[in-house]
Amino acid sequence: MDNRILIEMTSIQTVDGQADTNRLTYHGRYQETDGKAILQYMQVDEMGRTRNKLEVWDGGCRMTTTGDMGRVMEFLPGQRTSTQMRTPMGCMDMDIVTHVYELDVVKEKEPHMQILLVYDLYVGGNTLAENRLEVRVQPA
Repeated sequence: MDNRILIEMTSIQTVDGQADTNRLTYHGRYQETDGKAILQYMQVDEMGRTRNKLEVWDGGCRMTTTGDMGRVMEFLPGQRTSTQMRTPMGCMDMDIVTHVYELDVVKEKEPHMQILLVYDLYVGGNTLAENRLEVRVQPA
């Protein structure tokens, strides 16, 4: 199986009542291991160049970012998880509260899936942002 994929991400981040929507498409790679689907892609933006790995399974997902920025964000429905985000400007401790995690896999079209995440980010106990992320994956 060819493991090249297109990853379409639509994110809505709301800070102080102001929503910011971003839609991005990445070319990446797909593999399955240990009961998880793993999506890998490169990202270049104002923060620099990063390598991203999104691991998804029935009960949650984990985003690992390395490069000019680094972090490991774990999304587990109904739970609070912690991470440290490293940027060129310094490090920041954050908490993540995941409200919704939905994974829909269409087996006959693998790797084809949709992921929905709704979560809040906290810094110092205060809400930094409310987030909604929709990920669509299809063969390239």
